[in-house]
Amino acid sequence: MSLPWLKENIEQFIPLVREQRIPHAILLSAPRGMGKVELAKEMAHLAMCENVDDEGVCFQCSACELLKAGNHTDLSVIKAENAVIKVSQIRKLTNDVVLTSSKNQFKVIIIEEAEKMNLSSANALLKTLEEPPQKVLIILTTNEVGQLLPTIRSRCVKITIQPISQSLAHQWLTSQTDCKEDDIAFALFLSDNSPLQAYSILQNNTLDDVRAMVKDMENLQKNTITLLEVSKKWFSNNWHHNLNFIAVILLGYLSHKNGLRNTNTAKLDFSIASEESGLLVFIRNIHQFSKRLELPLKVELQLEKLLLMWKKASSSTIR
Repeated sequence: MSLPWLKENIEQFIPLVREQRIPHAILLSAPRGMGKVELAKEMAHLAMCENVDDEGVCFQCSACELLKAGNHTDLSVIKAENAVIKVSQIRKLTNDVVLTSSKNQFKVIIIEEAEKMNLSSANALLKTLEEPPQKVLIILTTNEVGQLLPTIRSRCVKITIQPISQSLAHQWLTSQTDCKEDDIAFALFLSDNSPLQAYSILQNNTLDDVRAMVKDMENLQKNTITLLEVSKKWFSNNWHHNLNFIAVILLGYLSHKNGLRNTNTAKLDFSIASEESGLLVFIRNIHQFSKRLELPLKVELQLEKLLLMWKKASSSTIR
């Protein structure tokens, strides 16, 4: 999948590879859905290709073939386990990086969502960054750069993926899907103009689910459906993972109501009427609920509590 908004970042990295000026650590930051991991993998490919030219990788050398097959031993990817990047994962990384690359090219380690390192794992990584091994590139990706230790940030070359225009995001999604214009616009609204997240929303039929959730919220206010029925329905369909999109809709409604954002509610197929203070409390509760999803709690019980808060926070009308 070609991501045209990353082209400039890749073009800037190619000369560093050609001139053997690759930094030992790179920190890629951007909101979710902008392609941080995709850019990290492109950079890794460039660092590991044996015949990089001004156009990029050769796609023909043994490193390119191994990367295409997904089994190059010099590329490692670390992801959070149960919402945390553990110190054992980082220690394994530090043990691996001292080994010589099998192809005498760069060894590359990609750490996804690096903000999920706990203090122990962050300090373990810091030791490696303070004494970086030769021909090793560590690429950290993050949605929340402020949550990383300042000492880690200071030892990395920082690259920020800049937001793209709504027109470019819309154009790219149109080229990748056969969805209706209104659905593309709605997906971009829910994703805050993050094209990859919008693409995922469109591919997974999330829009229909979100619209059904809003309908349930309407019926819950009208007492035409019970709280238990809604919570069971949302839990069984895994719709509770879409609650952050409900928060986006509510914030969009409040911004539009106060003249802060020109939200086209016709595009959303609904508008919401309720007390502002109650909606703000409910939005905060949604964010707290989403954080609790990472903990071993009874999700359905938490969902019932959240929906009860909705009934208390909102007025009796949604039109």
